[in-house]
Amino acid sequence: MKILILLIGILTSLASSTRAETVFNGDLIQGRRVVTKLDVSDLAMGEVHEFYFRACCENNAGQYYYVPVSVIRGIKDGKRIIFVAGVHANEMNSYLSAHLIKRKLNPNNMSGTVTIVHQLNIPGLIGNIREFVPSGPVKVNENLNRQANTTTQNTVVLSSLRLKC
Repeated sequence: MKILILLIGILTSLASSTRAETVFNGDLIQGRRVVTKLDVSDLAMGEVHEFYFRACCENNAGQYYYVPVSVIRGIKDGKRIIFVAGVHANEMNSYLSAHLIKRKLNPNNMSGTVTIVHQLNIPGLIGNIREFVPSGPVKVNENLNRQANTTTQNTVVLSSLRLKC
């Protein structure tokens, strides 16, 4: 259940079709501002924006998970895409791919917005395992690919939640 809450919280805040309004909580981590909600239309065009997204759930130590997010906004409005790396935390190819994509994109030479979630499965990365390990008394590891139904074209489906890409 915690995995669904985490995924729904992150993806709802990052990709909601209704105006979410970006919310900064005032924290800084390694010089990056922390957001609890993100609406990319609030961000300046022609720039690369770096954040940590505070996920909705606390770990057993009472601390939040912070997910690194980059938003590259072109100089003109256009299509939006979200690239999510680190679904399976011990498969490192997606991390490298996320950084290579980010490095190749120049916001002054593009239209639209690319949002990159550099590491979705922080608990799995900490444990060096594929699955998401929720905090709490019950340890049921979850394969994040089994939590999403991607049979609908251009739509990510989590439970009854639909988020248009």
